[in-house]
This record gives sequence, C-alpha cells and structure tokens, in this order.
Amino acid sequence: MSGSGSKFRGPALPDLAARFRQALAAHQRGDIAGAASQYQAILRAVPNHAEALNMLGVAALQSGQAEQGIAMIGRAVALKPNYADAQYNLAVALTGAKRFAEALPGYDKVVALAPRHADAWMNRGAVLAELGRHVDAIASYDRAIACKTNYAEAYANRGVALCALRRFTEAVESCGKAIAIRPDHAEAYYNRSVALRDQHTFTAALADCDHAIALRPDFAKAHANRGAILGGLQRFTEALASCDAAIAANSAGGCECPLTCSPPASNTSVSSRK
Repeated sequence: MSGSGSKFRGPALPDLAARFRQALAAHQRGDIAGAASQYQAILRAVPNHAEALNMLGVAALQSGQAEQGIAMIGRAVALKPNYADAQYNLAVALTGAKRFAEALPGYDKVVALAPRHADAWMNRGAVLAELGRHVDAIASYDRAIACKTNYAEAYANRGVALCALRRFTEAVESCGKAIAIRPDHAEAYYNRSVALRDQHTFTAALADCDHAIALRPDFAKAHANRGAILGGLQRFTEALASCDAAIAANSAGGCECPLTCSPPASNTSVSSRK
C-alpha cells in the first residue's frame, strides 16, 4: 500500500493476546521451557508486555534462575506497579533469596491491592518473623486465617511467633489448630513439642516429637528436640541416641532446637490476572 505511511509493528493485538493465553496454558500444564519460549516471542514483538515479563520471570524462578527471575518480574512491577500477581511473585522470589527487608514492601503492596490474598498475608508474617517483628507477624497470620479459616500453615507459623515471644500456652493452642486441620503437619507437631518442652510438659512434648518423626523420619530438629526432652525426663541414654540420630540426619549438631516455620504458601502465582 502507498500513501498512508503507516507500518505494522509486530502482531496485531488480538493475535498477541491469543499467543499469551497459549503460553500461559503451556505453563499451567508444566511445559516451562515451551512457555518461556512463547513469552520470549511475545516480548520480541512488545518488549514492555508486563504480563509476559512476569510469567517469564516465574519460569526462570521455576528453572532455578533466581536472579534472572527477580530481574524480569521487577521489570513487570516497574511497568505496572498495581499488578498484584507480579508484586506477589517478586516478593516471593525475594523471600526465597532471603532478602526479607526488600520482600516486605512487596507483600504490603499486594495486601493493599488484594486484601483477601491469604497467601500474601501468610508470607508477609513469615518475613516479619524473620526480621524479628513477631507481634506484627502474628497480626499478619491472623489476617491470613481470617481470609482462609482452614489455613494450617498460618496457624503453625503463628505458633512459632508466639513461642518466640514465650507465649507458650497460646503457641500450643495455635499448633494444635494446625494439627486438627492437617494431621500430617510434621512441623506443627514439632513446634508444639518445643512449646510443651519449654513449659516442662515433657511427656506430652515427647509424644508430639514422636509424631513429627513418624511423619518425617529424617527431621533432624525433631530428633534433636527429642534428645532435649528425654534429657528433661532424665532418660539420658535415650537422649544421647536421639542426638546421634539428629546428627545422622544432617543436624547442625547438638540438641539446640530452633523452631521451624512452614514454607511459603505458594511459590509463585501462575496466573494472567493484571
């Protein structure tokens, strides 16, 4: 054609939207490499396509390329600061990299944009706990539970924060709620055993520790805690055997038993929401 001076630059928008949906479908099927290739093709046509940048970053994270994933999702967030999924994915990636102070503002942004985002509230609590802000962490876990009443991981992590504040009776109760929801929650049994141990309720603590080990035989911290509990019961030969089991399970050594948080609620959000 002549006279118009107009030029097509990349695929038409409807075609681009269809290609993004196809890429997302491949990603959701577990074809990470195929999806990444399609996201890259979209970005060659439209370099500032925030959704493709976000999802390419997710694919990078899932492929073990953390720094690349953080950079890609960071670009998506810079383009669309109110893109809740990208903000969440970036915060989760930063949490995984133990960059907790950087992750916290991302979770704050997500819960401002999506106040019913239970996973964001839960992960925000975990980051606050890592930063030593246990009272604020409990408040965040409470918000997660208000959004999702059967949220076992939030109850379990709430118990960890309560224990850190030496509020052992409340910690036992919170871990108990996690166990009632998920009877296979080894971390909740372990954390409740630590709270019971610190109350010198050794027999009940031992039963919980045994439950944790039955669920996860290689749970080094639980073996170490079992040794500490048996020491409190003056069953020293058994205590030494449990400490040996902890060392064999790649414990840091000895019978010190820091509490264990549940992992973040979900890795990343494989979603096209904007």
